[in-house]
Amino acid sequence: SENVKSKAWAMEDAYLEVEWEGKIGWLYGGYVCRLPTPQREYFSSEEWLMEISGKPDTVMHSVRLPDLAGRTTLFRYADGITRIESMGESWGSTTITIPLISFNDGVLIADKLYGLTKTIEEARKGERDVDMEPSVLEQIDQDYLLFTDELSRVEIRRVGNVVVITSEGGC
Repeated sequence: SENVKSKAWAMEDAYLEVEWEGKIGWLYGGYVCRLPTPQREYFSSEEWLMEISGKPDTVMHSVRLPDLAGRTTLFRYADGITRIESMGESWGSTTITIPLISFNDGVLIADKLYGLTKTIEEARKGERDVDMEPSVLEQIDQDYLLFTDELSRVEIRRVGNVVVITSEGGC
């Protein structure tokens, strides 16, 4: 039960004793998520949220963004999760707000939705397109991670008892 830190970023948790099919072993708690994480590749946040929370309870009608030539729509789910979709000409962003999960949970969810670990590994191995700058992982503070590359960015931030995951991109 001693707390340990992962090497990729300062994820701190303890090892948990688990039993599976009659066998006892240890599992790093930082990789255990309260919510089911997305399991399919290219799985959108909208599809994932529909799977775990059902249809949104409330859909605020799209609001025009005249200065940015786009639209923003707010979706609210029964379990307190919200999703904000903003789209314009050649750009888009999604912000998911999830209450009562750990920062580690937010990182695990964002990694599955946006392929962060895979992108960083491809950049390290030189498997990314020559035009693309390598992805950057930057820990701003204990509860804020930022992943960026030439065309996109993903922020994972904990604010009080809420985790906010924002993905932005354009071409």
